[in-house]
Amino acid sequence: MGEFVVDATDSGPDFRITIQGDRGGGISQMEIFCLDLALFSITGKEKRGPGFLIHDSHLFDGIDERQVAQALRLGAATSSDIGGQYIVTMNSDIFDRLPLPPEMDRSKVVLPTRLSTRVRVADFWVQVRLNVRIARIVDRDEFNA
Repeated sequence: MGEFVVDATDSGPDFRITIQGDRGGGISQMEIFCLDLALFSITGKEKRGPGFLIHDSHLFDGIDERQVAQALRLGAATSSDIGGQYIVTMNSDIFDRLPLPPEMDRSKVVLPTRLSTRVRVADFWVQVRLNVRIARIVDRDEFNA
């Protein structure tokens, strides 16, 4: 059970988000997720925001994999509802362990990317390549396909 309370004060609105449970880091991080998602939804429905929400993997550090998977599903559903995009950067080993529903094709939500550059080291040119995978959370239609 959670609560999002806005109180009027002399210095402006006071926002409080609370989630029942222990006050460990995971609860605080999910409070941040909930606020971000609520603002993403509100601004998206009003067509006043940027139309996307980005979360770094640190937001999900120490969070149970089932909760992370549920957060990704909520992000996908919200982005579908408002016609926006939810983007998450996450290590592939963590993403691969998430208990996502079997109908979700992981190959459709992960974008392969190869970054490459040349760097001069002393009198030599060195080719540097970095292979990463970027997860793209799709809208509900793609999610259920």
